[in-house]
Amino acid sequence: MNRRVFGGFARLRPQEDGAPAGAEVFRPHAILRYLVLGADYFWLLILLALVMVRGASDAAFFGAAFFIALFTVCGLFYWFTAIVVTPDGITYRGMVAQRAIAFDDILRVQARPGLVGTDYDVLTRRGFVQFSSVFHGHKRLFEIIVARARLHAC
Repeated sequence: MNRRVFGGFARLRPQEDGAPAGAEVFRPHAILRYLVLGADYFWLLILLALVMVRGASDAAFFGAAFFIALFTVCGLFYWFTAIVVTPDGITYRGMVAQRAIAFDDILRVQARPGLVGTDYDVLTRRGFVQFSSVFHGHKRLFEIIVARARLHAC
């Protein structure tokens, strides 16, 4: 575990998911991860309240269960997703998969306005990688990819 100072307070963080020394890790904003976790807890409390209230309909139980499942999956997605930048390339880490891409394999990087912020498309010889302004430091990540892949920004 390493310590990271944030706003004057030190907080413990895992060694960036086993990222190699000197790697830079970009993750979704922490506030987003915690808001989704809070929504999950809220719906768990709603479900608990429904259990305690006699006469609650099945639809109410199914509705609460749906939102618990939704926010649990979203929370896991935001918690495990990361893009690790090393001197050799980037590694996209998702909930269930991990893809390493060398900078030489990156063909094009494009930034475009999205529904909520900016979306970034990275076209590689091995497929597509996308990230958005949900990632903390997304502009810096975009600039690093463009510079190290020796591309022109689109």
